Amino acid sequence: MMDKSVMKKSTIQQPQLRFLAQSVRLEEEINPRLIRLTSGAIALCIGAFIVWASLTNVNEIARTPGEIIPAGMQKVVQHLEGGIIKDINVKDGDVVKAGQTLLVLEETGVQEDLNRALTHGTYLAAQKELLQAFVDGRDPDFSKLGDVPPEMITEQQNVFKSTAESRLKERKILQDQVAQKEQSIKSLQARQAAIGQNLKLAQDMYDRRQGLYRNGYISHISFLQTEQELNTLKGERSQVNSQIEEAKATLQEYQGRLQSLEARNRDDAYQRLNALENEIKQNAEVTDRLQNRRNRLEVTAPVDGLVKGLSVNTIGAVVGPGQSLMEIVPVNDDLLVEIRIPPQYAGHLTLGQDVQVKVSSYDFSRYGAVPGKLTYLSPTTFVGERGERFYRGHVALDRNFVGGKGQESNKIIPGMTVMADIVTGRKTVMQYLMKPIHTSLMTAFSER
Repeated sequence: MMDKSVMKKSTIQQPQLRFLAQSVRLEEEINPRLIRLTSGAIALCIGAFIVWASLTNVNEIARTPGEIIPAGMQKVVQHLEGGIIKDINVKDGDVVKAGQTLLVLEETGVQEDLNRALTHGTYLAAQKELLQAFVDGRDPDFSKLGDVPPEMITEQQNVFKSTAESRLKERKILQDQVAQKEQSIKSLQARQAAIGQNLKLAQDMYDRRQGLYRNGYISHISFLQTEQELNTLKGERSQVNSQIEEAKATLQEYQGRLQSLEARNRDDAYQRLNALENEIKQNAEVTDRLQNRRNRLEVTAPVDGLVKGLSVNTIGAVVGPGQSLMEIVPVNDDLLVEIRIPPQYAGHLTLGQDVQVKVSSYDFSRYGAVPGKLTYLSPTTFVGERGERFYRGHVALDRNFVGGKGQESNKIIPGMTVMADIVTGRKTVMQYLMKPIHTSLMTAFSER
C-alpha cells in the first residue's frame, strides 16, 4: 500500500502541482531521504548527549555567605581604670601601627600621686642609707641615691648627727658611772687596808692588855676600852667589805650595760632596717601601679591594623573602666573566611573540603574565585538576627588577593563580604537531570 501511494505521488507531474492545495503541495515536495537523515542525526545527538551526560561529572556545592576576618581575630581596645578623654588621634578606617597613640586621657592627679610616691621612696632610701651607715660604722653616702633634694640630705645628716650624739652621750654616761664605781671601789679597798692595819694593832694591844688584866696590872675599865676599840674596827672592816662587794656588783652592771649598748643599738637598727625594707617594698609597688597608670593614659594600638568601631568622638567624654573604645582589625595576620552554613548542608561537610571563595568587591567573571580549604566547623548551631539557625565555619585562603599572577594589588582585607562554594561531592549531569524525576517517583502515590 505504501509503495503504491509513493508511486502514485511520484506520477504527479510538475505542472499539476499548481492545482493542488498548499498542504498537499508541501507534502508532495518533502524528500523521504532527507527525513531519514534528519531523524538519524537527531537520534545520534540524543544518544551522544546521553553518553556525555552519563560520563561528565559536575561539582556538588554548598553555597554559603561569609565575611573576611583576620586569623588573629579583632583586638578590642579598652582602658583598665577609665577616665576623661583629652585627645583623639584616630578615626574609623585609619591604618595604625603597633604602639601608635590612639587616645590620650586626662591625668586627673595621677602625676601628683606619682611624684609623692617617688619623693617618699627617696626619703625611705635615705633613711635606709642612714641606718646602714650606722650598722657598718661609717658615714652615710647619699650620692649613690641619685638626685636627692639638698634639704632632704641636710635633714638626714642632722638626724644621723643627732642620733650619733645621743648614743655617744648614753655611752659617756655609762662610762662615767663605771669610772665612778671603780674609783669608789679603790677608795673602799684603801680604807679596807687601813682598817686591816689598825685591826692588827688593836688585836695585838688587846692580847697584851688581856694578860695585864689577868695579872691585875690594869683596871677592868681600861681593858674594856681596848676590847671596845677592837670590836669597833672589826665592825668597820665588815662594813667596808660589804660596801666593796656592793660596789663591785654595781660596777659589773654598768659594765654589762656598756657592753650591751652597741649590740642593742645594732639590734634596734636591724629591726628598723627590716621595717624600712617592707615599707620601701610597699612604696615601690604603689609607684609601679602609678607609673603603669600614667603610662596607660596614652592608649596605644596593640597591633598593626585598621581602626573599627570608634566609640568615643568627644573631647572631655568620660569612659568607664574596661569600656570598649574601639577595635583594631589586624592587617598583617593571615586571613580567614567566616561563613554561615545552613543546617541542611552540615551533614555533607567535612574538614579539608575545597572551597571557591567569590569576593563581592571584585567581579567574579573578571577576576575569578580564590581557592581555599574548610578548616573549622562549629559543633552546634547559632541563632542569627532574624532567628535563623546556622553553623559557623572557617575557610583558610590559599592567597590574600583576587585574580592571577600580576594582580597581587587586588588585596583582600577584613570586612569584605564573600560567597563561598564548598565542594561537597561530584555527580554526573545525567544524575543531576534525573534527580527531579527520581524524587517525584520516590514521593508519588504516598500522600494520604
